[in-house]
Amino acid sequence: MEINKEIKVEYTHAIVRMERSATKNSGSPMWRCRTEDGQTVNVFQHSDSVKDGSHLFIQAGYMVDMEALKIGEALEWSGSPIRVDMRKKGDWWEVVAVEPRPVGVETDTLWKPDPYVYRLRTYEQIRWLMHNSDDFEVIDLETTGVRLDDEIVSMALVTCIGQVILNTRIRPAHPAKLERIGKNGQTASDIHGLTAADLADAPSLTDVWVELAPRLDGKTILGYNVRFDLQMLDRNLSDNELLLPAWGAVWDVAQLVAEFIGNWNAKRGWFEMVTLDEACRIFGIERDVAHDARADALATLELVKAMADADPETWRNRSDEPF
Repeated sequence: MEINKEIKVEYTHAIVRMERSATKNSGSPMWRCRTEDGQTVNVFQHSDSVKDGSHLFIQAGYMVDMEALKIGEALEWSGSPIRVDMRKKGDWWEVVAVEPRPVGVETDTLWKPDPYVYRLRTYEQIRWLMHNSDDFEVIDLETTGVRLDDEIVSMALVTCIGQVILNTRIRPAHPAKLERIGKNGQTASDIHGLTAADLADAPSLTDVWVELAPRLDGKTILGYNVRFDLQMLDRNLSDNELLLPAWGAVWDVAQLVAEFIGNWNAKRGWFEMVTLDEACRIFGIERDVAHDARADALATLELVKAMADADPETWRNRSDEPF
């Protein structure tokens, strides 16, 4: 007589994160999963039983949490990883078994900060900055693009009281870069309006830097998404064998704005920066010109003033609720 024996499943991986998504063609639900050892596997909900992997998670007791996710939202299971059996199918992994969910196992508790706490901290930081850094300056650049080999084509510096101490175009060594099409389908010239002809008679970066560098050492520098500007500046200076500035301190106004308005991104687990145009809209700052170094530097200064003048106790914005 043949005796049926229960097949013992060997669980090969443990899922610690899953993000809700959808297939490109049909828009069917899918979940992008990552395991403890860094492998990735997609789980599909499909009418074709051969392609459907969601039934394994239904049987194991996880689908209630998975279906509750919106596209782009994720669940973390680091505290109680989901044990699965995964097999290679060509170049991709496939889940073939899921361990039943133990009683009482829940997803990781995701940290959600109190927006007011961060708004208050940002307010205090900016008030300190306004009262103690009389010599801070706001910088903004326009460039031939965002690639590692792109070049600066204009630069502006504005003091803490709004005095424009530098507003100059800069002649790039390779002006043809202005016409390279970026990921957004636009060229740099499309965005800021500067062409090779506009820059033909402009000074070089070396000409500008010889006069500017001595006044910048030790300065407190502000900028909107200033990391991009300063990295671009460092690369361009190094390419021209020019000395790098020794900043006293650097403040990114884009990050200060993100924390002040409470623009929480649950997927990334931190405050998400918004564009300069969006920040100005939120604070009611009118913009006549966008993507102009002088105008952008002055707009950044206006944002700093707006946050310094705001009352964190009563300030409210659409971004108060984490998204």
